[in-house]
Amino acid sequence: MAMELVQPGMRFVQYALLLGLFGGFAFHAMTAHAFARTKDRRNWVIFAAMAAPVAVAFSLATDIAAMVGQSPLDLDGAAVASLVGATDFGRAGIVRVLTVVLAWVPALLFRPSRASSSIAASLYGAALGTLAWSGHAAVGEGFAGWLHRLNDAAHLLAAGLWLGAIGWFALLVLRAHAGSDPERTMALAAALKGFAPVGAALVLVVALTGVVNSQMIFGLGQALPVLSTRYGQLLVVKLGLVALMLLCARSNRSTARSIPDAWNAGPAPDQQALQTMRRTLLVELLLAVAVIAVVAWLGLASPMPGDS
Repeated sequence: MAMELVQPGMRFVQYALLLGLFGGFAFHAMTAHAFARTKDRRNWVIFAAMAAPVAVAFSLATDIAAMVGQSPLDLDGAAVASLVGATDFGRAGIVRVLTVVLAWVPALLFRPSRASSSIAASLYGAALGTLAWSGHAAVGEGFAGWLHRLNDAAHLLAAGLWLGAIGWFALLVLRAHAGSDPERTMALAAALKGFAPVGAALVLVVALTGVVNSQMIFGLGQALPVLSTRYGQLLVVKLGLVALMLLCARSNRSTARSIPDAWNAGPAPDQQALQTMRRTLLVELLLAVAVIAVVAWLGLASPMPGDS
């Protein structure tokens, strides 16, 4: 398989796992005291937690292989150790691998609770933040470089919380729809309404940190020339997908507001509202996956006109 496909492919898997695990555990920690209580680990959580160290380690290997112009299978151990130990990129990668391995303890061995989810979310959040040392922010030096990396980490964490919220609400909608329980449906509607300010804050953080990232990577004054590059075109696609996600979120809020009235009117409108939210949340989740795929390519593209 061509290296130009392996590297972004592994970046996609790594980003998807870390964003999903951080967001899922963080959102569960915030809602475990209320309607989102659960006593078991979902199979996908177990699989994702087990797969994360493998994906993170192999993604690090593919990045190193691309830097030295070799296949990941042909890497020399001594050269890899030297590169990892001598660069911030390599040290961040080792921290990322160790952190996701350590996260197995709260993610898989502890009983599901607010405490275990908080610990797991903290570890996966730390691993997610280290990705700022593997993209465009990694090339910055001095105070500006640290500011760029911290901004990039904040961007990733806010995106992870957004993704976690989508996943949890999708799960809760499926539960409410399967159980046909009016009280559970009302609790879901109340949760969606209550999340609206948090969701708005997350979108604001994602937007502001995204603008800062763009300024520090290519300069907003150079936006038009950048649009002629693959980086610029991918960025436009990403922004379009995020805009569609915002439309889905707005639709969900509108549907949630209608649930109490629909419930008073009878069970049929209530179920229709749940079906609408289920479809919209699924679309929003698929759009989020598409955004992650674009980001995986975006981090490898150059914003400079004339570069490949």
